[in-house]
Amino acid sequence: MSIGLAQVGSYTGSTNVNNAIAFNGKRKGVVSTIEYPDRIEKRVVTEPTSKRKWEVGLASFFLCGLGQFMNGEKRKGYSYLVADILSGVFAAVANKQLSVFSFIPSVIVTILSIKDAVRNAYSEVITIEKK
Repeated sequence: MSIGLAQVGSYTGSTNVNNAIAFNGKRKGVVSTIEYPDRIEKRVVTEPTSKRKWEVGLASFFLCGLGQFMNGEKRKGYSYLVADILSGVFAAVANKQLSVFSFIPSVIVTILSIKDAVRNAYSEVITIEKK
């Protein structure tokens, strides 16, 4: 099924999208094939490696929502980031004295962000074949 044209540098070719099996919201297997005059590029989504899971988990630990951005889920990333900021503002406003308990909502949002990022992690491999 041809869906349009792809242009990288001076190369132009048609883009073919193949049917694939769903995998955690991402399509597993060959997602797209782009044919150029001198090469063929295939984008393949695979199950995540443990290294990839650690990467997105640590990213979400340091900045809530960053793991979602790394997974390509921008709306979720913005949602977690805004929720974390609002929970911090709420904690500061609700408790004029900042205690340990005032940061519990922020910790909960961060834990949920890490869990979601690791659960939805995927690995994408681009292979290039010469014609």
